This record gives sequence, structure tokens and C-alpha cells, in this order.
Amino acid sequence: MSDLSSEEQQVFEKLFKMEEGNLLNLTTADVGDFFDLNAGIQIHSKPFNEYGFSVGDKIKAFWKIAPNRCVAQINRDLLGLAIRRNKDISREDLQQAEKILHRLETIDEEPKKESNKPSTKKIPSTFCFKRISFGDCSRSLERKSSSISIRYHEKKCLQRKSQKSMQCT
Repeated sequence: MSDLSSEEQQVFEKLFKMEEGNLLNLTTADVGDFFDLNAGIQIHSKPFNEYGFSVGDKIKAFWKIAPNRCVAQINRDLLGLAIRRNKDISREDLQQAEKILHRLETIDEEPKKESNKPSTKKIPSTFCFKRISFGDCSRSLERKSSSISIRYHEKKCLQRKSQKSMQCT
């Protein structure tokens, strides 16, 4: 579970333009690809439907159940995308977001005292540190300057290579 407070969530909701359940005006498929490629997380799966079925609701559920470092990694990648898409982001908002991300990245992941009920909503933090090399298409999915179109191309490239039906350039 992340330690992202509701006030901190509001900072990211503003930066990511999450009003009306959207996320940076991305399509549902783009958001799914983004999470899958960046963290190996299927954001459209059942654990993330806690608050509803819109992309914004799934992101809020992700913020609640994912480990701090995973939330920080995804939010940092989304922040990079937000900066590229919206040149009107204030310096103050960026500094506040960076402070929150730094806090999440440096928090010790100590086990918290929980009830005796087993939780089915936890996701392993290893999902958020997925590293894949694409050989000839070599780019790391963990790069800070994430771009959905490049990553989508890499995913398609990997699929084509595995099928050996086309040569990827």
C-alpha cells in the first residue's frame, strides 16, 4: 500500500488532468499499454476496479494498493508524459510533485501492522521494476522519458520478432 495522502493525490490528479475519469486524455487502451509496458501491471484487471471502471478510478485504486516505489515510478513516468503534453504546468506544481515522488521513493517499505485477514489486493513491487531488452530495437522500458508511441512500437516489434514474420527496424 502506498503512503500517498489524499492531498498528494489531488496534486497528481491536477497534473494528470484526471477530471471526469480521464488520464492525460489517453485512450483506455493506451493507459493499459502504458501500465503493462512500464510496470508489468494489468491496470484493467479486477483488483483495480475498487472505485469504478473509469481510467481515473483505476489509477486511484492503483495508488491505494501498489507499493510506494511502484507508485513513484509510474507517477514519474506519467509526469514526464504530462510535461510533454501540457506546456502550461506551473513550476510550483512540478516542485510539489517532485517532492512527493522523492518521499515515496525513499520511504522504507516496512511491513505495516494489519488485521489477520489475508489481503487479496496487494501487488508485488517486482511488477514495477520490469526490465526488458529488445535486441535490435534496444530501448529500456524503464527509461524516464517514456513515450507511449515508442513503447507501442517496441511491443509490436517484439511480437513481430517472436513470430519471425517480419524483420523489425
